[in-house]
Amino acid sequence: MINTGIAHNLAGKRQPFLHLDALVNLCIVCTQFFCLQVQEMSSLSLLGVSVSFQSPILVQRIHCLDKADIDASVRRNPSIAVNTRRAYADALFRLKEWLDRNASSFNDASLARYIDSLFERGLAMASATLAVKAVRFLAKVCGRQCPDGPLTAAALNQFRRGAGSRGRGRANPLLADEAAAILGAAATPRKYSDGRRESVSRALRRSLVDAALVSVLFIGALRRAEAAALTWGDLDHAADGRGMVIRVRFSKTNPDGADTDVRYVNGPFADAIDRLRQKSGGDRHPDRRVFGGLTGASLSRRLSDAAMAAGIAKRITAHSGRVGLAVELTRRGASTHDVMHAGHWKSAAMVAHYSAAARAEKGAVARYMR
Repeated sequence: MINTGIAHNLAGKRQPFLHLDALVNLCIVCTQFFCLQVQEMSSLSLLGVSVSFQSPILVQRIHCLDKADIDASVRRNPSIAVNTRRAYADALFRLKEWLDRNASSFNDASLARYIDSLFERGLAMASATLAVKAVRFLAKVCGRQCPDGPLTAAALNQFRRGAGSRGRGRANPLLADEAAAILGAAATPRKYSDGRRESVSRALRRSLVDAALVSVLFIGALRRAEAAALTWGDLDHAADGRGMVIRVRFSKTNPDGADTDVRYVNGPFADAIDRLRQKSGGDRHPDRRVFGGLTGASLSRRLSDAAMAAGIAKRITAHSGRVGLAVELTRRGASTHDVMHAGHWKSAAMVAHYSAAARAEKGAVARYMR
C-alpha cells in the first residue's frame, strides 16, 4: 500500500501530498508489469513448460498384483516378443501366488523377501532378475511407480554374491527309481498337518493325478507350463502299442508351434496317464485339460508333496523331471543328440550341464581305474 502522506522537500520548500495524477501513473506501471509477467508465463505454456501453481501429483504405487492387469498389460501385450511376455507373465503369476500364500502386500520389503526365497529354493540368478524386470515392465505399462527399492537392490546383490559361490542354478534330478517310488506311494493315504488322515477314496482320486503328473514331467520331460496347458487331444497311443505319444503344441523353445515337438512315454508311466484319461473321460473331451485348471506352480508343489510322501529326502520341483531324464539317459549310454531329441532341448550345452556328473561317472576314470 502506498502511503500518500509522505512529503517531499524540493528546493528547500515543503511540497503538498503526492498528486492524484502521479498515483494513477504508478498504478498503470504496476499493471503493465503484471501483464508482462503473465505474458511470459503464457509463452512458456506454449513451449510446453508447465506453469501450474497446483501442488505436484504423486505417482501411484502398485500395492497389489491383479491377475487381470497381468493378462491385459503383459500376457497380451503386442509390444514385446511372445517369449518375453510369457516369461514376464509367468514370473508375475509366481510372485502373486507367493504374496497370496504369505499374506504379504506388494512393496519393496515383500519383493526383497521373495528374492530371498528364490535363493533358498536353489534357483539361478536369472530367476530373480526376471522377476524384477517383470515387475518393472508391469509398472511402466500401467503408468505406476515400481515398488522395488533399496531393499530389493540389496537382496539382488546378496543373491548375486551367493550365486557366484554356489554356481549355476539347477534343480535336483528326479531319477528313475525315485519316479517309480512316487508311482508306488501315490495311492497311500497321507496325514494332514492337523493330524487327520486322508480317506482311501480321496487318496485314490488324488493318486491318478499324481501318477500322471510324474509321468509327463519325468519320462515325457515336459516343463511345468507345458504340463499345465496339456489337453487330452494332445495325447494318443503310440503305433507300437506299448507307449503313448504326447504332442507339445507350444513351449519355451517353440513359442509359435512351428517345430514338431513329440514326446514318447512308455511302461508304467504310460499306463498311469491312460488310467487318468479313462477315469476323467478324456476320450470324450479332447479339449479338456489333463490337469484341470492347475497352474505350473501348483503342479510343481504337487510333485514336491508327492516326492516327500514317497520318502524322497531331496527337494523335488517340476523341472526335476527334465533334469533327471537327461541324467538317466546319459547313464544308460544315450548320445547328447538323443537326449536333446527326447526332451526337445535346443542347446547341447544345457544337456551337458544337466548330465555333467553322469558323464563323469562314465569317463576314463570309471572305465580304467577300477
